[in-house]
Amino acid sequence: YVRDGVHGSDRVAVDPNAINAAGTTALDWFQPSDDGRLLAYGLSESGSERSVLHIVDLGSLSQLPDRIPDTRAADVAWLPDASGFYYTRYPATGSVPEGDEQYHRAVYLHLLGTDPAADVLIYQPRQKEHWPGVSLSADGRWLLVSVARTFDETDLYLADRAGEGNLVPVVENLPAR
Repeated sequence: YVRDGVHGSDRVAVDPNAINAAGTTALDWFQPSDDGRLLAYGLSESGSERSVLHIVDLGSLSQLPDRIPDTRAADVAWLPDASGFYYTRYPATGSVPEGDEQYHRAVYLHLLGTDPAADVLIYQPRQKEHWPGVSLSADGRWLLVSVARTFDETDLYLADRAGEGNLVPVVENLPAR
């Protein structure tokens, strides 16, 4: 649901049951833009958890045409002007060896209205099991990529988007979260 103001009426933003009356479509995750205008969310079918990222305009409740597959448990960090976002996704089926489809999660940049196949790869972990996440400072200047190597070891990389935008290590290979 979305509500305009504290006392506004509730409106349905996303209803998986309206999309699929059989009840096999799941809303896996969601992330609103910082200004509250847009909502990125993941839908999966039949318990697969292999989400497709969708975007809804919360003012008009209209769907944007952007569709990004393979976004299971996606991390999404919206740009301050909501023109796009950094996000995590898995490789397309068939692009990695069979059995590796649940690995190789990477960070990309998507600009609204563009083809996701052309999204810029921002970070690819050294090992297929590592789990990157992404966040952005409120002003949009600092991009942080956190990489869970194990449940209690996380590497951190920072990029100054006002400069060259290259990720530089802040913390690597320490037994700490």
